[in-house]
Amino acid sequence: MGEKAVIFLTGASRKPDVERGDIVICADSGYLSAIGQGIRVDHLVGDMDSLSLEYLSRAVEDGVTIHRFPPHKDGSDGELALELALELGFRYMEILGGKSGRLDHFLSTVFFNSRAGREVTLEIWMEKDLLLFLPEGRSITKPAEWEVISILPYGGDCIVTTTGLKWELAGDTIEHGSTRGVHNEAPGETFTVTCDRGALLLILSGMK
Repeated sequence: MGEKAVIFLTGASRKPDVERGDIVICADSGYLSAIGQGIRVDHLVGDMDSLSLEYLSRAVEDGVTIHRFPPHKDGSDGELALELALELGFRYMEILGGKSGRLDHFLSTVFFNSRAGREVTLEIWMEKDLLLFLPEGRSITKPAEWEVISILPYGGDCIVTTTGLKWELAGDTIEHGSTRGVHNEAPGETFTVTCDRGALLLILSGMK
């Protein structure tokens, strides 16, 4: 098994690094983004309401495994793609797209972290923004190549410690609904964010 599952959603614009053994899953029209970038697709998931017969035929010819669901289903195409990656045993996923289109789909993509669970690492790329989920006790270090670094509490208050940011947090509490952690910066070469308690979303915007 490869290291990661790459999931294409509607509006995916970033070309991922797909290595040998990785798996590529497309949620409905995410297939158009993948083949438009020359990416080999392994699985196509959804009700296919956004794909023409021409593209469905192409997927079949290319050997893509198609998981077709009825329009009146209990989850979005993106969630079905996420669930497939979980069923296949992947615990690291790179999700592309989900920002364009409807607000409800955008928000549900943000909440994929809750669906996946704390043992799964998700990187969600929405155009040029990167969303990372940090559960309690997890740290992450990133290059200081982002113009804006924002920390948002996820599902309740969180306690955060940082190093390498312009405005540091040293075991500080960010209350649920507060914007205290919005728009920080990293003046050095790297920065580290640690979720001491609770859970948080780390949003990185504007790669330098």
